[in-house]
Amino acid sequence: MSKISFENYGRLSESDQIETVVAGRYPIQREAEKLIPLDIVKKLSLSPEDTLMEIGCGTGNLLIPLCFFVNEATGIDHPNAIERLNKRFNSKDLTLIPGNFFDLKINKQFSKILIYSVLLCLSDENEVIKFVQKALDLLSPNGQMLLGDIPNKDLKRRFLSSGEGKSFQEEWAKKINTQEKLLFDIHVDPKTVDFDDAMLQRIMDHVAKLGYESAIMRQPQNLPFGNTREDILIYSPDNS
Repeated sequence: MSKISFENYGRLSESDQIETVVAGRYPIQREAEKLIPLDIVKKLSLSPEDTLMEIGCGTGNLLIPLCFFVNEATGIDHPNAIERLNKRFNSKDLTLIPGNFFDLKINKQFSKILIYSVLLCLSDENEVIKFVQKALDLLSPNGQMLLGDIPNKDLKRRFLSSGEGKSFQEEWAKKINTQEKLLFDIHVDPKTVDFDDAMLQRIMDHVAKLGYESAIMRQPQNLPFGNTREDILIYSPDNS
């Protein structure tokens, strides 16, 4: 992960900013953010038998509600984020692991894995592929992994060039004030990876070579970035 992004999230986790801002979203997206967990539940088909791992769980905006849909949950993130999450919520069925995922050795498999609003913080395409591949090594047979909230430049361009997109952009400009923009930009590392249609396809081609199936999933428009971001759902092969 980009060290700048990783440490930015760590510093924000120590700040007095609201959880929505710490997670990399605008304050005005606070209510829309609450709709994300149910979209994840549906896409990952979460059930009470599942073991869930969220890589990049932040301070728990998604992981906390998702805990109630599964048997066991595990979260990984910056030590400061994990500390803040632990103060917000704790459960015997929740395991929290501090550290950068690239540096950790996890000796367990999970039926469901979530990576949400994380890939955009990586340095380049090669790092994205390595990140996804390491996560897939932790996926149980018949498991599913969701690469969520990927900002697709081509999708954004198509949306903003449409009539609906132009109207949305005008309204958005009226809603966002300078202070909110500054808060959002705290997370930004200008050297992180860019995603487009072709790159998403290369990710899917790579996981296909590893024996997995995948599909692009559109986000509902009422999610924080629902018009410009996409998810990739990956299915584990049955090795039984």
